[in-house]
Amino acid sequence: MCQPVRVSDTPSAPPVCVLGLGLIGGSLLRAAVRAGREAWGHNRSAPSVDAARADGFDADTDLVAVLQRASAASALIVIAVPVPAVAATLTAIALYAPNCSITDVVSVKAEVAAAAARQGLADRYVGGHPMAGTSASGWSVGSADLFREAVWVVGTDDGVDPAIWTQVAQ
Repeated sequence: MCQPVRVSDTPSAPPVCVLGLGLIGGSLLRAAVRAGREAWGHNRSAPSVDAARADGFDADTDLVAVLQRASAASALIVIAVPVPAVAATLTAIALYAPNCSITDVVSVKAEVAAAAARQGLADRYVGGHPMAGTSASGWSVGSADLFREAVWVVGTDDGVDPAIWTQVAQ
């Protein structure tokens, strides 16, 4: 049986920047912090950011500032936005954090990979997809335990940088 990689076993793991603080992104931010990772998030909705902050998490509505921080910290950026917002999110990453490693938790991999390639980010992107969720959505229903015992698929496309793949798998 395969043993899951525990983030706490990897002290050199990069910080995590989560873009989108709904059920999946919010749960990921919670889980990363619980695991001892430096992590922060962005959401365009002020009420979601306010709720995350009220719960003690580092979150902001200023996407440019969040991405500049990710760039300065060489963070792993996790795209957790709805499919219609993926292209604009990748455009912003290309402008403000083009050297960061990127993954996503969006259910449509081909579309995200193509959008990353259009922005010149294909060499920084490794697709991922957690097999977890609920019918509810939003920050308030997230949980650090959402991914416990869940499978998380990490892509292995041709040309994937093994160092970035390892960051995503961790």
